[in-house]
Amino acid sequence: MSDIFPIPRQNVRERAHWTITPPLPFQHESLEHLDARVSRALTYVDTVEGLSPTTVDWLRYAYSVFRAFLKECGEERSFLSGDARAQWRIADQWVASLRLRGKARSTINGYWRAMRMLCDRISRDDGAVNPFAFTKAPHPGHARLRCLTPEAAATVLLFAQNDDKAPPLLRSRNAAIVGVMVFAGLRRAEVLRLLVSDVDLLHRRIVVRAGKGQHGGKPRTVPMTPQLHAICADYAAARHDAGVGYPEFYVGSHVATPAREITVKRLFERISHATGVEVTPHMLRHTFCTLLSRAGIPDRLAREAMGHADFKTLQRYQHVYEGELADAMTKLALDV
Repeated sequence: MSDIFPIPRQNVRERAHWTITPPLPFQHESLEHLDARVSRALTYVDTVEGLSPTTVDWLRYAYSVFRAFLKECGEERSFLSGDARAQWRIADQWVASLRLRGKARSTINGYWRAMRMLCDRISRDDGAVNPFAFTKAPHPGHARLRCLTPEAAATVLLFAQNDDKAPPLLRSRNAAIVGVMVFAGLRRAEVLRLLVSDVDLLHRRIVVRAGKGQHGGKPRTVPMTPQLHAICADYAAARHDAGVGYPEFYVGSHVATPAREITVKRLFERISHATGVEVTPHMLRHTFCTLLSRAGIPDRLAREAMGHADFKTLQRYQHVYEGELADAMTKLALDV
């Protein structure tokens, strides 16, 4: 077993006192048994680790893609047999099949990481080997994530503020949704979780109590820009005048209930159709990060505003607008 699954080297004295137990094979009686173990793992990452519903859904969907592959190619028995070499071969075949279907490199990498994460939780519980732990992750590629130019972002915000087909309350709500994304970098889920008490107009700040990550996510506080403060104050006044009593900050389309994911989805579909600017919530988050960089905000402060754990993630969100480098290089000179 040890020649197949490398065992970490240990201090000679430790080896004299401890016995290394080889891990068990990743083995299950049937695909339905594996389904049950995956279900338990999803419950664990949801309730114990406190991962976001979006992450849990991502894990669940990746498993459904992998499960469909096993059924389609008739490899479920081989994968469940506990034969590590067969499992590695099948994992490689899965990646190859995704490539042949035209899936993006980042998508394939995401599916693979999700399966490694799920199998890690199952393996730890069973004392078994994670079949994805000894295979190389497919490269995610170097594609830059998309953001809007300042002009396109302004077009999106102006439409939300002046959409005459939306009632006044919903029009100000729409502007406030776009505003907290482009001026504060909130994710869609963070927007929908905002409470009235989280939007501190007096001290001009937004408190994000449950960001992305384990154990409920990392909280952060984002100061409001003057524009964002005016937008949120206008919406808060309209919300108060409408007599809305529930604690959620954003009203739904029927006002009697808070906003949901479908509310944001329909809003961005309408903006994209009406303005011709293809925009998504996450593109506005990228735009916010890029605008911070363009304004000269130091990376350590931008990382705090974005809620990123490391600088590498922050750098993926920062973009260079066309002509920006040329403008900056006009300042490069020698005193001769």
